[in-house]
Amino acid sequence: MPTVQLNAQITSDELLRAASQLDSPELNILTDRILTLRAQRRVSNLTQAETDLMLKINRGLSDTIWKRYSDLQSQLHAETLSAEEHSELLYLIDVVERDNAKRLGQLAELASLRGTTLDALMLSMGIGPRAYA
Repeated sequence: MPTVQLNAQITSDELLRAASQLDSPELNILTDRILTLRAQRRVSNLTQAETDLMLKINRGLSDTIWKRYSDLQSQLHAETLSAEEHSELLYLIDVVERDNAKRLGQLAELASLRGTTLDALMLSMGIGPRAYA
């Protein structure tokens, strides 16, 4: 695991600068852990099942998939997309939609465990649409 050298007392800006030194996979792991920590602080006493769901909810598609998706979208807008690339883009759109549907199902399961509605859960925990790089 890569390490980042830090001062004993750091500001959030310094912490962000340190995080910027991480490669993308490590940054994704750190992001998942921070989002889980934030959720745990917002909602007291998460059960193990709720914690497991939060980890799944915050886990996204790989950077490789998002890079290729972004590249193909750019080519689509520039009207330089080949037929083969168009097929690949359609496939990736399906992958993204399935991932979003899976996340929505996990959120609904978490709402059920907590005895609340999906909207109330997302509002109370500060959960919104997944940010894509």
